[in-house]
Amino acid sequence: MMRADGDAAFAGLSGRGARRSASASKDLTDLPPVAVGALGGTIAMSAPRQGATGAVPSLDAEGLLDMVPRLRSVADFRVRNISATGSASLSFDDLLNALDFAKEQAESGVAGIVLAHGTDTLEESAYFLDLLWDRPEPIVFTGAMNTESSITQDGPQNIVDSVQTVLANSMRGMGVLVCLAGQVHLAHTVVKTNSTDLATFQSPDWGPVARIVEGNVHAAWRPAHRRMVLATPERPYKPYIPVVETGLGNEGRTLAALAGGDTTPDAIVLAASGAGHLSSSCADVAAGIVADGTPVVFATHTGSGSTFRRTYGYAGGEMVLIRKGLIPAGFLTARQSRILLGVLVANHADIAAVKRAFRHEGQW
Repeated sequence: MMRADGDAAFAGLSGRGARRSASASKDLTDLPPVAVGALGGTIAMSAPRQGATGAVPSLDAEGLLDMVPRLRSVADFRVRNISATGSASLSFDDLLNALDFAKEQAESGVAGIVLAHGTDTLEESAYFLDLLWDRPEPIVFTGAMNTESSITQDGPQNIVDSVQTVLANSMRGMGVLVCLAGQVHLAHTVVKTNSTDLATFQSPDWGPVARIVEGNVHAAWRPAHRRMVLATPERPYKPYIPVVETGLGNEGRTLAALAGGDTTPDAIVLAASGAGHLSSSCADVAAGIVADGTPVVFATHTGSGSTFRRTYGYAGGEMVLIRKGLIPAGFLTARQSRILLGVLVANHADIAAVKRAFRHEGQW
């Protein structure tokens, strides 16, 4: 069977109303193996048709595949139920369990791994695993904005597209990917941009690496940036890295309270104004925290773009912050910065190593 880049096997494959075709009984040994891990989220949820209890997880990994029965005719699926919750309740240890599953399946020869995940924290989970994944087989995160019981459910098509993506030769060696709404994004660049839009996942600065049209993966580009792969943290993994958004009138009181609290943060991320700017008083508080040995990273809170390094020299400008020992996040978001810092701290990176990592990951 040809890879999906040039294969018509996916053409017209849709979740709604699909029935098991005669070809579904084809010998599984003739089909490429694909792993599917379920971590809960909206894609696995349904809501009662009557009553007001709200949507809750109801589908396991097999149930997700059963939404599109004809998928069984294009791949030999190996499944695992990793978690069954809303993604805001997932832990880093849940994700390390997903990583164990992915490694085990890659070593057994699967073409790639699909992880079905809630969209609330999907971008963070994808970036976390991207920092730890050193194999050519793609891990593809997918999810849904509407539940299984919704008339406008998007989960089935996202599952189809994600399987298609892991079978595409062009996606090998790209690390961890995110596939929803017919688009494929790098974990390194993708963010959730809207709370309700089906096409919520976008890469504002770079665009998708591929689009899926009529059963084919159309790859647009490959990153010139070489991904950093870090050592896997030991469990239990519970980094304490608060993210503090700064802005108009922020004098640094929240920062001071964090630094003076009963539990010292492992590091702090500031979601700063513009290209990475603080008030002069907030900058002074942050500098004191750095001087006491806690890494402080500043990212832009605008949602896209990069922090600056050598443009603004006023009190609170990025040049002054860097001189005071704060670390610019570059193109990394505050959420990504928190993920990267957590892994670095777990690996006992010194401040020089943290600066190198952010320059590599954030500056492109």
